[in-house]
Amino acid sequence: MDKSKCFKYGKRMIIRKREQGKLFYVPFLFNYILIPLLFFLTYRKYGMGDQARNIIVSFSQYFTSILVCWWIFPALIKYIDTEGNEIFYIQKRMKWKEVFNFFLFYVFSNTMPFIIYCWFFHDMWLEWIRIFIEIMLFASMSYCLAFVFNHIAFAIAAVMTYAFSSVFFTELKTSIWIYYGMNTMTLESLKSKYLILFGSAIVLFFIGIVVNGKKESYK
Repeated sequence: MDKSKCFKYGKRMIIRKREQGKLFYVPFLFNYILIPLLFFLTYRKYGMGDQARNIIVSFSQYFTSILVCWWIFPALIKYIDTEGNEIFYIQKRMKWKEVFNFFLFYVFSNTMPFIIYCWFFHDMWLEWIRIFIEIMLFASMSYCLAFVFNHIAFAIAAVMTYAFSSVFFTELKTSIWIYYGMNTMTLESLKSKYLILFGSAIVLFFIGIVVNGKKESYK
């Protein structure tokens, strides 16, 4: 990426940050303060055991995975829900690039906590791979459903339904289509379940590109 593209990318992120105001920092609040604090308090009380590890595994899947949508949905609102949004399609600039930039920025900016967790649990890098795939799944789902439903509220409802179903419907947790899981991550688990979710994320992303492309053909 040359300097001009880096500059444009940085400028767009600053614009999005200004649009959201202080709400832009909500993901950082969870990933850099709430989850590490809960981990530290659990560690102080129970030591370096399963309880401390479960705090990271559970709360990272509760919040870190889905909070990528916190940036993507507000960025897509003006393209879908605002009056006169046709003006954004005159240049026929596909919106997947903007979504992909948010995904990359979210991943890189929220990796540091897991680097620290790896100091305590040597195999925590596998958990980060799981979280990465889940983040990718939610980012792709947000982009796809926003253009499929052509309404941000419906897309948010669908994403939240999937998230709550994965976490709270215990009888579905064995399904390969449910992202949430408390089992210790292994390479075998990644191959048997999360590789399928990774593929699903790619499929959803390309469906989003196709539907977005049809909207770009607006006349």
